[in-house]
Amino acid sequence: MENKRKTLLDILKLKVEVEKDVFLQMEMRYRIYVLESQKDLRTTLPLLKDKESAARHLKAVNRFSDALVDKSVVSNNTNRQEQNEYDEFFNKIYYMFSNVFITDVHKYCEEIQVKLDRAIKLWYSYRDQKMPLK
Repeated sequence: MENKRKTLLDILKLKVEVEKDVFLQMEMRYRIYVLESQKDLRTTLPLLKDKESAARHLKAVNRFSDALVDKSVVSNNTNRQEQNEYDEFFNKIYYMFSNVFITDVHKYCEEIQVKLDRAIKLWYSYRDQKMPLK
């Protein structure tokens, strides 16, 4: 029997099915969507063979990074500290992906993999701080 370590994605998929609070379910489904999107972006990296396919991938990464900075965690009633925390988070994600250039496909794949991993950790930590799952 294989002893496979459960990922955060696996755990969320199990928890969402038994969660009774509809709003927590919605948050879990959103997190599952983001984690699956990041996983898809990572698993397509070995398939990139030329600059054209890497450019299409980078467009998908940019859409993904836009989704990470979802402003729903702050409201119009947000205090200055919370707004500053969001702005700091937004800037970290934005600058992380704003300086990606495709000069070599292999180097792009290495760089974007590291950035995707770093971004998802940053996003999950921020999201968990602002919208804890109990």
